[in-house]
Amino acid sequence: QMTLPTGTPKLQRHTHDTILKVGMAGVIHEGKGIALLEEMTKNEIFNNVEFSLFGVPVASQETMDRLASNERITVSTNLSDLEFYDHLALLDVLVNYREEYRGETSLSTLEAMRMGVVPILRNIGWYSELPSSVAIKLDSRSDIENVLADILTGKIDIQTMRTKSRNYVAKHHTYYE
Repeated sequence: QMTLPTGTPKLQRHTHDTILKVGMAGVIHEGKGIALLEEMTKNEIFNNVEFSLFGVPVASQETMDRLASNERITVSTNLSDLEFYDHLALLDVLVNYREEYRGETSLSTLEAMRMGVVPILRNIGWYSELPSSVAIKLDSRSDIENVLADILTGKIDIQTMRTKSRNYVAKHHTYYE
């Protein structure tokens, strides 16, 4: 038997700008909190935040058209696997707040964490099992904007959480036991 680990980057992604990059990834659907992303783009406190949404579109055409017309959100669909991972690696924060939860987990969340991206999640089901040191878990969707503001002001140490996220996935979500 051969042990094949999933690749976990050991180097942190370095950016030379001060713009926070916030995104949503995976299946693009109304039940996965895309309305939250739209709400954040209307808040002036986030004028220096870059928002992106990427993955497989299953939302209605009306929703996709509305998202595409929002100048604050970069929408990318039908990406190759490499393009998807490249988009993940550019994020600082992944918002994966499932307004509709049916007991699922999220590979996009784990892959983002593997890249050192900090997820903001609804504190429910599998998501609640992630340690608070590696993920920001919220009980209310109304807390998302406050948490992002805390990241922007440095009240939440995102750099430390990035390292802990990467290390957590390397330890608990690889082929190594």
